[in-house]
Amino acid sequence: MAVTLAGNLKVHGMLYSPDQQFFFSKTEFVNYRVIGNGEKTVIFLHGFGASNRTWDDIFPHLNLPNTKFILFDLIGAGFSSKPRSADYSMRANALVIESFIKEHNLRDYAIVGHSFGGGVSLLTTLEFLENTAHRPSALVLLDAAAYETKLPFFVDYLRIPLLSNIFLAVTPSDFQARYTLERLYFDKAKVTPEKVERYSFFMSIEGHNNALIETARQIIPKDFSRYARQYKDITIPTLVLWGRQDTAVPLEDGKKLSKDIPTAKLVIIEDSGHNIQEEQPKDVARLINGFLGDVWGWTASEHDTRDM
Repeated sequence: MAVTLAGNLKVHGMLYSPDQQFFFSKTEFVNYRVIGNGEKTVIFLHGFGASNRTWDDIFPHLNLPNTKFILFDLIGAGFSSKPRSADYSMRANALVIESFIKEHNLRDYAIVGHSFGGGVSLLTTLEFLENTAHRPSALVLLDAAAYETKLPFFVDYLRIPLLSNIFLAVTPSDFQARYTLERLYFDKAKVTPEKVERYSFFMSIEGHNNALIETARQIIPKDFSRYARQYKDITIPTLVLWGRQDTAVPLEDGKKLSKDIPTAKLVIIEDSGHNIQEEQPKDVARLINGFLGDVWGWTASEHDTRDM
């Protein structure tokens, strides 16, 4: 098992440290962070190459009363264990999240997923189609990986044998992070040192490179088309958010997804690329506040976001 970092690690004033662990085998686990407390729960699932810190920018703007937030590092990401040989697929991650939900008996909860994590969110929801007791109450999908499509550059090159290992081994982590973010963001000025460090920090953890490469190689489910055909069976309220200038996952996928899920509503985020929760956190938080407020029947005063 990979070495688990202990203690607090301060990076650009941010405190990074391992959180709670959910074991999905005798030796392997996913790290997860809990913020707040309440009867309602919102699960957050990050994208490829990221960690649960990708949600940091929206939390100052979330205004959801009586709510607990659970932020996962997916298999091999962030502070989660990084087995040398493992299943890093969307399906495997969905089964881990499903197991967590059942073990913790979550009932009235929502799932928010970005990119790869959006795909995991969809597959997790499909797992509960027949299980009404643990079915999520709502789904929020941000630039989600929902269909077989041309892989974004930062995933595609990692699938090339040998080259990917050499590139990751010889290229400084801060250069990798900045280079990728500048091609994912619409506004390059928002690629700050803090944002770069949010990604590059975790690249230094033992086992990261192998986990990233394996995730890239397994990223497309063999039966993705079968899952996509099931989207029509998702009947829970669904909000689809997409960056207008997303160059990683095309906006056309968002439009298709909002049509394939009968209950889905699409909102396009202007002046934003793929990482809308980092580029336009106030807008994303405002939309999540309003959407979940409507789902859970809160009054406007209970989730007022006018000051945003």
